[in-house]
Amino acid sequence: MSGVARLLRQQGNSAAEAGQEWGWMMESSESPATEVFGATLKQLRTKANLSLRELGRKALYDYTRLSRAERGGALIPENDVATIDAILDRYSRRSRCSTACVPESGHRTRTCCTRS
Repeated sequence: MSGVARLLRQQGNSAAEAGQEWGWMMESSESPATEVFGATLKQLRTKANLSLRELGRKALYDYTRLSRAERGGALIPENDVATIDAILDRYSRRSRCSTACVPESGHRTRTCCTRS
């Protein structure tokens, strides 16, 4: 388990103890847990070079809810976080690969990256 999924698992118990209910999202009064979760989600999404709309489309999750989560307004349910985390991981690896494949001449080469 990596990225935002690990963070959600670490913060999940304290949020549940606070008496917050799970629905499509777990609403919050911008607690430190939701702020850290949102900042982490945004950082990983940016690193993966995905817009909110692109991530939402790939994860089959509403991009406006992703935006609210990034701003610290809510947490995303754990099963959806696992999907989002897998997508972010996949696209961040592609991003690292494409950056590494640009030699000094500026031409991309396909032979320098391995596919996983």
